[in-house]
Amino acid sequence: MSESGDGPVTQDEPDGALDWQALQALREELEDPGDTFLRRLVAGFEEHSAEAVAAMHDAARRGDRQGLRLAAHSLKGSSAQLGGTRLPAMCAQLEHDDSPPDELSRRIHLADAELGRLRAELRRFLVT
Repeated sequence: MSESGDGPVTQDEPDGALDWQALQALREELEDPGDTFLRRLVAGFEEHSAEAVAAMHDAARRGDRQGLRLAAHSLKGSSAQLGGTRLPAMCAQLEHDDSPPDELSRRIHLADAELGRLRAELRRFLVT
């Protein structure tokens, strides 16, 4: 249900970090009563994504552009696979970003905030 109780939750609720329809299609394709496998995928994503963001911050601090690219690429793929709408594009930009360290750090923080929104929507999805 939507937060207002007016009907089913859509990909636009609450803020569009998740393509609900894509994740619903994955749910249906898995044919997994109780979403056991999907829950494991989301749990794995939560762990992996935290590691990837930490690796991006660390790489940016050290000036390791290749390390930043690898971590951003990894997060881009895993977030896209689970229906992330904005985070994959943000990570794609980070993969090719040659900005100064302060700007890189700002952009990583923005991606991390978007990751928080995506995680929250994934959790909401799993209770629908």
